[in-house]
Amino acid sequence: MMKTLIRRVTVIAAIVACAALMATSLPADAGPTLKRVPNPELTTRLPPNRILSFGDSFASGQSVGDYEPGTDAIGTEAGSNTCHRSENAFGPRINDALNQRLVTSINLARPITRPRPRWYPLEDFVACSGATADNITYLDQFPDPLPGSGSAPSLQQFAQLDMVDPIKAGGFGIATVTIGTNDLGYSSVLLDCGFTTPVAENCFDYPGHGNDLILNFDDYLPALEQELIDTYTAIRNHVEPATAFRPAGKMAVFVPSYMQLFADGAADEDCKDGDGVGLLTGTYINAAERAWMNDAALALNATIKAATEAVPGVFYVSLDEHFEGRRICDPNPAILSLNVGAGSDLFESAHPNRLGHDIALKVVVDAIDAAGY
Repeated sequence: MMKTLIRRVTVIAAIVACAALMATSLPADAGPTLKRVPNPELTTRLPPNRILSFGDSFASGQSVGDYEPGTDAIGTEAGSNTCHRSENAFGPRINDALNQRLVTSINLARPITRPRPRWYPLEDFVACSGATADNITYLDQFPDPLPGSGSAPSLQQFAQLDMVDPIKAGGFGIATVTIGTNDLGYSSVLLDCGFTTPVAENCFDYPGHGNDLILNFDDYLPALEQELIDTYTAIRNHVEPATAFRPAGKMAVFVPSYMQLFADGAADEDCKDGDGVGLLTGTYINAAERAWMNDAALALNATIKAATEAVPGVFYVSLDEHFEGRRICDPNPAILSLNVGAGSDLFESAHPNRLGHDIALKVVVDAIDAAGY
């Protein structure tokens, strides 16, 4: 009996030793790989732990409703500021969208899909309508609460980088930012062309800030490009330095483009609703004005793209082509029309609607995936 037991132990030990010898003799490339190759920038960090959303009215979600209390001055809440931050915007939803993506791993010969690990448990949503690049880096936008009329006072809106903590040493962040139109005064073109220019006149010849921008547009772009470079760099560097035990925090910045507002080549009749009302009450922006605004959006996007390429770790995300067939004057637009009619919310005009933010969310998340984050 004892001899039999000793013999069994000896056989088991031999099998284990043989298995170990076989394992050490396998070539390095034998069999499927089990480890996902990460982006090289992520090899020395803790898992990503922050999503940050900076920017202007596009980023804040102005036009998609359900605004954060204290940020809806033109809406129903007295005493608010005008940031118009909404959780329906694309930025605050990136966290959930990333976590719902499926990644595929290989366990021997059997593919297994599982939910992406929840690497992004926090978010910092500080975008604000009307913001310029300076409002991101150093200039407070609404530093003092506005007095309410029987309601809570407005939220204070400081420089956006001052409102979020730096990425901690050893940590990682993903930031999105849309900025640039307010630096140029692009909205003034909409105001001058659509709201103050007489129906029969062309806003190219009408005095006002919008007219000045039209006449001198190309002259403004070089200065804007440098300002964008400085802004992207400041966001990228909003991290804690290295410690004795952890590397410096890191930040990847994704910059969604703007989009052409109007359907290309649409006739004036295409830009009226079923009641024959134009883009505006009593008037509409004519074809030449629409074409200029579209061209200006493309030139602005080219400037933004050039600025992103000048800063390592900053990624340009082109949205414009994804709005093809979804612009103002198209049958099912993803951009709100210009509206000054009774009961309308003028400030929401010419901004992506909920469909537009759904489109932006998908494209941005695809870009984050493609970059390996």
